[in-house]
Parts: sequence; structure tokens; C-alpha cells
Amino acid sequence: MPENYRHCWSWFGELSRTRSSNGFGQNPISYSEIDAWSRLTSIELTPLEVSAIMRLDSAYLTIQAEQIAQRSKKK
Repeated sequence: MPENYRHCWSWFGELSRTRSSNGFGQNPISYSEIDAWSRLTSIELTPLEVSAIMRLDSAYLTIQAEQIAQRSKKK
């Protein structure tokens, strides 16, 4: 991640801790959740920062799904 977007990693962590799940795994972070977080923290996000958070979330969920698949193969 470019140095000038490292703060997005911290913001992603805050958002990720509040994510919901659906019984099959964790749900993606939604735009409405990002919007609510932004309003509650008084942090104005740029479109590029939102995009960075969404890309981090996608990567996170992909890794989680891979780990779950690997664990189920070991059973």
C-alpha cells in the first residue's frame, strides 16, 4: 500500500471489527457502514480512500475464504 494511504489500513481495521456475519462467514463491509463510520468519527473520506478500504476488505475476505477451505480439507 502506498505510504500516503497507510491510514486506510487503520480505518479498515476499525471497520472490520464491526462487520456482521451471515452464518457462512463474514460479510463484506458495505458502503453504508463506511458512511456511518465516517459520520460518527467525523472523518471525511476521499473516493480513493473508500476504494482502498474496499480493496483491503476484498483481499481480507479472499484470504479468510482460503483459510476456511484449507481447514475443511484437513478434516
